[in-house]
Amino acid sequence: MRYRRQQYNLPQDNQACLTFEQFNVLNNVISLWQRFSMWRWVLFLSKLEQSPYVSAVDKRINQVPVDFYNTLRVFFGERLAEQFLALFQSYVLIQIKLMDDLISGNQESVDTLTQNLYAKADEIAALLSKLPYWQQEQWKTLLYQDISASLADYRAALSGDYEMEISIYERILLNASEIGQYMARGIFYAGKDPILLRS
Repeated sequence: MRYRRQQYNLPQDNQACLTFEQFNVLNNVISLWQRFSMWRWVLFLSKLEQSPYVSAVDKRINQVPVDFYNTLRVFFGERLAEQFLALFQSYVLIQIKLMDDLISGNQESVDTLTQNLYAKADEIAALLSKLPYWQQEQWKTLLYQDISASLADYRAALSGDYEMEISIYERILLNASEIGQYMARGIFYAGKDPILLRS
């Protein structure tokens, strides 16, 4: 079931406003998820077109898990940040391998990697749900949406349906914003600041 967008709403005019520090956290976390989506998209297109940028983009997308680690350790400590780092690195590596096999047409491997990717999303959801506010099923919903949309995006590009591909990519960015907002809410809650928990 789709996680309702209205539950992500930030404070309205009649509610308390975000502090400068809260805004920076929110902006940073949303930016991390959007950068992940963007570099993943650029990497797939670079691989598809056999672009010389592949190596540089591959390096950049593999930096994203480290960026998450540096953010999460400030709020949750080294242990959880390292656990998330390991899981998200695997999440990224599976997706990169999946791109290669989609392009080469290795459907058997694509099917296996897709199952592995959803399983890795389950692990990420289970880890984050150990903390207050975050719920395992909601994390699974958001990550599953990201996976299914990215696969649809790749297939649209492979089939040459570029208008559809762009439309799907825009939805991916919107979902990335939702994931970032949900992650930020958990961070604020952990800091005993419930400002973003108001509906």
